[in-house]
Amino acid sequence: MNKSALKGIVVTLLILVCLGAAFLAGTKLNGGKKSAGSLEGKGYASGEEAMQAFAEAFASKDIDAMYATCALDSYIDHIDYEEMMEQYGAYIPTQKFLSGSDETSRKINLELRKNELSTLFYYMYLHIGTEEDSKVMDLMTLSLKQNDPDEILDALKGPEAVETITLDKVVPAKKYGSTSGMKKGQKSFAKVFGGEIESYAARLDIDGEDWVLFADVIEYDDKWYVLRPHGFGGSVMGLPVNYGGLVREDAIDN
Repeated sequence: MNKSALKGIVVTLLILVCLGAAFLAGTKLNGGKKSAGSLEGKGYASGEEAMQAFAEAFASKDIDAMYATCALDSYIDHIDYEEMMEQYGAYIPTQKFLSGSDETSRKINLELRKNELSTLFYYMYLHIGTEEDSKVMDLMTLSLKQNDPDEILDALKGPEAVETITLDKVVPAKKYGSTSGMKKGQKSFAKVFGGEIESYAARLDIDGEDWVLFADVIEYDDKWYVLRPHGFGGSVMGLPVNYGGLVREDAIDN
């Protein structure tokens, strides 16, 4: 191989390396800060669309689709933990997070965020799958001396205990509660979560019963995601967190 040909190969390789580096850099910049294998989707044009997608995923019992509507990486990249403690007036051990800015801390916080959402998903399906007077919904230890283990296991079937979930419509949560109470919470915690917050309610038919699902949505970089089930709408309704934002519509005092 002569020097001219060798030089041509070297130049070609250098060009390919530069193009590859540019591609990777562009991918990193254009792809945002999402982690490899992130469950977070691309977001939605409006808060109502995000809520609609979340409610449809819930109705389909599609957990991955539920995650995809929620802010995961975007949540970790925007949340202000110092502001959170300022709002609560204390460090609350149940609100777990690491304050480090390194990648390991970020990955741990992302897993904690996913765990927070999965716990709420658990409450949602547990709530609709149990009888109104079920003790399983109580946050207490159930004594096997007083309760049949088979009955407890049957009450814990969750999604399997429900045959059909149909989404009727999505409306602003203010249709069901105090506008001022929700607006105050949204404005206050927008500083914590780093984006504009809105609250919605989805009307659902669950095995022939009318239910309402409350949730907050949030805007990050002109895209909307679900922030959390329950949210300020659920809080204004006075719903326990272990209801997952769900309540039978006839139990709401309009």
